[in-house]
Amino acid sequence: MKTISIVNLKGGVGKTSTAISVAAALAERGKRVLLLDADHQCNLSLHLRADMDAPDVCTILDGEEPYYENLLQHTYLRGVDIVPGSLDLMAYDLGVLNGNPQRRAAIRDFAAALAEDDVYDYMLVDCPPAFSASCAATLYAADEVIIPTSIGQYEEWGVENLTRQIDGMLSVNPQLHLGGLLVTMWHNAPLVVQGEARMREAFPGRVFRTVIRRTDKVGESAYYRESVLDYSPTSAAARDYRKFVDEYFGGEANGEVKV
Repeated sequence: MKTISIVNLKGGVGKTSTAISVAAALAERGKRVLLLDADHQCNLSLHLRADMDAPDVCTILDGEEPYYENLLQHTYLRGVDIVPGSLDLMAYDLGVLNGNPQRRAAIRDFAAALAEDDVYDYMLVDCPPAFSASCAATLYAADEVIIPTSIGQYEEWGVENLTRQIDGMLSVNPQLHLGGLLVTMWHNAPLVVQGEARMREAFPGRVFRTVIRRTDKVGESAYYRESVLDYSPTSAAARDYRKFVDEYFGGEANGEVKV
């Protein structure tokens, strides 16, 4: 099982939409996916209609449930399950984890148990827009990181800061790898086109070829609590997310064995 954290310290860049859409695209290819909502805003959990009174990510961090089976919830997306988020995540800070190595490793150990039993092919983590305790714990557990980002000067500064923090995590998680930057909300405007070129120049080899185009269908799908791939299968964003999965996961997503 591969664990991928979807993270950006800036809000409103499409993290949750990316988590849902990538999970849906992988499920279309027959992959088993677990979504972990590590954001105290719980948008992912609400979108996927999770039971918010059931055990959640805090249950993992606190080590209160030894059986992972009791943490998993099915979603309306066939092949996609979720562990919901919690408002209680706001009460955690980095000191809580740093002073308790067992808590810091809790999500990593949870992922290892799932991998040992071959429950899922991928675990995708929707991280909060802050380098919080839950974000640090997920990066401690992750194999790779995807950074969704819209185009703008603030976004570029934010990515620079985040990549430095990810590099700093290598001391505690040497296997962590930056999968790449995914440009979201792209549209054909001079500022966006020029900004994309600047970002590709600033982060050579780290920006995916595929961009996710801006469309109202993403916002509409949230109102109906559906993935944009289901709500509007032929929309620009739905087609782009499928293309992104083909680019990032390659043959792996289509059942091919990597040599």
